[in-house]
Amino acid sequence: MSKSPLTHISHDVFIKTILADLDAAKSFLNSFLPEHLRNVLDIERLTQVKTSFLTESLKNRFADVLFDIPLSGTQNNVRVAVLVELKSQRDRFVVFQLMEYLALSYRSQIKERRRHQRNLKLIIPFVYYHGKEKWKLSETIDFFANVPDVLLKYLPQFESIFIDLKGKSEEEIVAIENSLLRTALHLQFLRFLDQIDEKILYSAFIGLDEDYYGNYIQAMIVYTLKNFNLEEEEFEDFITEFPDKVKSTAMTIADRLIQKGKLEGIEQGLEQGLEQGMEQGMEKKQVEIVLKSYQNNIEISLIASITDLSEERVREIIEENN
Repeated sequence: MSKSPLTHISHDVFIKTILADLDAAKSFLNSFLPEHLRNVLDIERLTQVKTSFLTESLKNRFADVLFDIPLSGTQNNVRVAVLVELKSQRDRFVVFQLMEYLALSYRSQIKERRRHQRNLKLIIPFVYYHGKEKWKLSETIDFFANVPDVLLKYLPQFESIFIDLKGKSEEEIVAIENSLLRTALHLQFLRFLDQIDEKILYSAFIGLDEDYYGNYIQAMIVYTLKNFNLEEEEFEDFITEFPDKVKSTAMTIADRLIQKGKLEGIEQGLEQGLEQGMEQGMEKKQVEIVLKSYQNNIEISLIASITDLSEERVREIIEENN
C-alpha cells in the first residue's frame, strides 16, 4: 500500500507528495513532456533523486522534485528537474532564476563527480505552474531586444519545459491514466472555477482506488477542505458517496478544521487559538482529535500534521489515554 509523506497542505507540498509516488511521477512526465523527449528518455526506469539545489532566495519561488532518467537503450542518465512555481502572480524574470538553479546543479555535479569522470548529467528544467493567472514563460533573448545580432551568441540561452495548468482543458486532465495524478491535478484545476458544487468536486475523486491510495485520499481531503470554501452542509453532501472508511476519516479531519461554524485551514485555526489566549483549550481539543483520529486508524504522521503536534507528542497522548 502506498504511503503518503504528507507534512503540510500547501500547494507545493501537495504536488510533491503526489510525485513521490513513482507511478504518478511517470504519468506526469508522460503526460507533459514533449514527444521528442519521450522518444529518447526511458521514463519507466526513472528514479527520484533525494536532493535539492534551492538556495533560500529560490525557495521563495520554487519547490523542486528531481528525477534521473536513463536514455533509451543506455545506462546513461539525464536529470529532469521539476520546479513547482509557488506564487500565483506572474514574474517576467523567472528565466534568470532558472539559470541560477541550473548553475547550482551543475556546480554540485562538478564537486561530487568521481575522479576522471568527464561527463556531467544534462539537466532539463521543467516548470509546473498552477496559479490562477495565465502565464507564458519568457526566454533570455526577450530581454535584449536592442542588442545587435552579432552579440547574441554571448547570451546564455536554454530551453525549458513549461506547463501552465490553467492552460490545460478539463478533458486533458481527466484523460490522465494514473488515478492518483489525475485526481490531484483535477483538484488543483477545479480551484480555477469561480463557483463549484459538491457534485463537481466529488467527480474528481471518482476512480481513485481507496484501498491502494488510502493515505493519499486523506491528504486530498485535507487539501480540499483548505482550498475550497465548503460550508459544513456542503462538505457533508460532498462526502455522502464516499466509502464508509473514507467518510469517517473525512469527518475526523473536518472536525479539526471547523472553526466558528465554517471550515478553515489548520494553520489559521491554530493562530486564532493562540491570539485568543486559548492555549489550554486548544491542547484539550488536540488531545480529542488525536484520540479520535487514532481510533479511525489514521497514521501518526497525518495526525501530527492535522494537529500541528510532533509525532512524539502524538504517541505520548495515545499512550497516556490507553
